[in-house]
Amino acid sequence: VRAWMAGHMRHVHEHHHNEDAIFNPFLRTRINYPEKLEADHVALVAQMEAIEGVVLRLGIGDWARCWAELGEMWLRYEDLMLPHLHEEEVVGLPLARAFFTPQEIGKVVASFISKGDPVSLGSFVHCMGHKKDVNQFMSQEGIPGFVWYLPGKGFKSLRTIYRKKMVSHIDSLVA
Repeated sequence: VRAWMAGHMRHVHEHHHNEDAIFNPFLRTRINYPEKLEADHVALVAQMEAIEGVVLRLGIGDWARCWAELGEMWLRYEDLMLPHLHEEEVVGLPLARAFFTPQEIGKVVASFISKGDPVSLGSFVHCMGHKKDVNQFMSQEGIPGFVWYLPGKGFKSLRTIYRKKMVSHIDSLVA
């Protein structure tokens, strides 16, 4: 649980930094991008850090109480995160697509992907689904097929890293 939470926090902090410091300022050069989409980050991070505190206490003292507290806190986090992600998808991305070309957006996204944490990048590939789904995405985005196979930063390698460092922990808990 601790290892998974550490990876999740790294991913969310990186995602928020990319939005707050790079992507959203870029979008605001042409559009009135909703401040709420950044303001939500404050409450999300506060809840995530509160969860981390409980996670760090797991196994110390009242084990059952910590797990119950963790469950309640996670539901609150989910209640904050899911509407935020939905709003990014139905408000933020359509605005970006309406006022910027795919090439303009692509350059900005490439600037933070090139520096991205492998686990964070791997989550993106993992969540796409099967290899055929990733290949379809790569084709749609003009990404050459060999990128799947690149050692270290290729899509297959990133997906494998994510599965080893994140999915394996969830699989262990479920088992």
